[in-house]
Parts: sequence; C-alpha cells; structure tokens
Amino acid sequence: MPSSWVLVVLAVLGGARALPAPVPLAYTQALAQAVDSYNQRPEVQNAFRLLSAEPEPAPGVELSSLQGLNFTMMETECAASARTNPDDCDF
Repeated sequence: MPSSWVLVVLAVLGGARALPAPVPLAYTQALAQAVDSYNQRPEVQNAFRLLSAEPEPAPGVELSSLQGLNFTMMETECAASARTNPDDCDF
C-alpha cells in the first residue's frame, strides 16, 4: 500500500505547476492604472487626468521596490460616467 501513496504524492506534485510570475507594470502603466482607479470611484463626478508626474525611475528599478508614485491629477470637463478617455477631455 505504501507504493500507492507514493504514486498519489507524485501525481499531485507532478500536477502542481508554478504559476507564471505577473509581468511587472511599466511606470507609465502604473500611473494610468492609478488615475483610472480613481476615476472609477462612485463619488467622482468629472473624470480626472494626469497633470504631472515625478520623472520615471532609472532603468533597472522595479516598481515593486518603490514606496509610492508621486503624481498630480486635475479634474476635466468630462463626466466620469461617460467613460471617455480623460486625455481627450479639456481641463
């Protein structure tokens, strides 16, 4: 019977595969995701768009090592509920 347990364990271990590591976000993607996330909040009436951001980190710096993103958003004239691209909206 011990050989049956060995086969079960091997089958389970053989079937378990490591999930692929998530692809790290680029700095600009992280900024866009932060603004989009803010615009999806129910209390936001007009969409906001990125006004300025700290310069991109030096090459080789991973976003996971950063403590936060420093950026400024400004309210646009477009309604957030319209789901238009905020980059196409005037301030």
